[in-house]
Amino acid sequence: MIEIVRMISPENPPPVFFHSSLTESAAVPWRNGPEGSYAFNELVAYPIANRVYGLPIRLDVDVQYHIKGVLDGELAKAPVVVFVKLGQLPTWEVEEMTGRGYRLEFVHRNSYSVGIFRRNPVP
Repeated sequence: MIEIVRMISPENPPPVFFHSSLTESAAVPWRNGPEGSYAFNELVAYPIANRVYGLPIRLDVDVQYHIKGVLDGELAKAPVVVFVKLGQLPTWEVEEMTGRGYRLEFVHRNSYSVGIFRRNPVP
């Protein structure tokens, strides 16, 4: 999974929303990402150059608002955004991104899903 993320655009690594694989991740400071929590142990062991937005394992309303805020703010013009999750990507994330004009390139490696969202060109 990490090698897929690293290969997407090595010269300009896209931002990554990374769901923790730990069930207790909702109870720890997940907004701080890998630097602020043991909940992102995969990225501590195998760091990536990408800007990482940590997410807990489960998607709830608070997490949805957080994702929307980041997408509306600092990632408003991002040409590529990546979502990584143990298991399947939540339908809400896929619908949110396609509704914003992105197309999904999906990779499933081992137990992880990697959703690579590329902005559709404006006609």
